[in-house]
Amino acid sequence: MKKLSILTALVLATAAVNAHAQETFGDVPTTKTHKSAKHHQKHQGGFVDPKAPINKVSESSQWQDDQRIVLVGHIVKQVNKEDYIFRDDSGELQVEIERKAWKGTQVTPEDKVKLFAKVDKSDKKFEVEVKRVVKEK
Repeated sequence: MKKLSILTALVLATAAVNAHAQETFGDVPTTKTHKSAKHHQKHQGGFVDPKAPINKVSESSQWQDDQRIVLVGHIVKQVNKEDYIFRDDSGELQVEIERKAWKGTQVTPEDKVKLFAKVDKSDKKFEVEVKRVVKEK
């Protein structure tokens, strides 16, 4: 009888440990993800205001630093790795488009695109940093 009691207590203790481990860790791996690996995650979507006013290249002299702009037109030429020439019906402008802004979109000079961008303006430089490229239908 003594052996049966000890065996029962041992089985119950093992079951309790397993239940606690499952509750604590579940099916999630226990290794930590380092902060440096965050850039490997896919970019999530977000809110895009369809009623946002469309800006024109000809208005670029009036744009303020950190101003959010929306441009509609064509990317006509690649200048270097991240710089492109954008054209709308009012003129041309060099824009900077990082790889992540494309989100897999492929365009040709004939494709109409909508660029969601931010102006980076100081005394010595003027850049339009494109945050997202959307192919218009």
